[in-house]
Amino acid sequence: MPSRGRVTLYALAVMAAAGALFLLFTGLAWLAGAVFVVALLVLLGARWRGRSRETEVREV
Repeated sequence: MPSRGRVTLYALAVMAAAGALFLLFTGLAWLAGAVFVVALLVLLGARWRGRSRETEVREV
């Protein structure tokens, strides 16, 4: 099960993408593009952080 922080980041990314679509259809395409890029960066950051933790060598 994903951590609470990761779920929060995914939820924020989904909300930002939905907001970008709303702005796109209301005529604010430049702002929609910026919001969508931020959403992608948040999502990629969450994925990158998760992968780096999986590749760490854990000593007992």
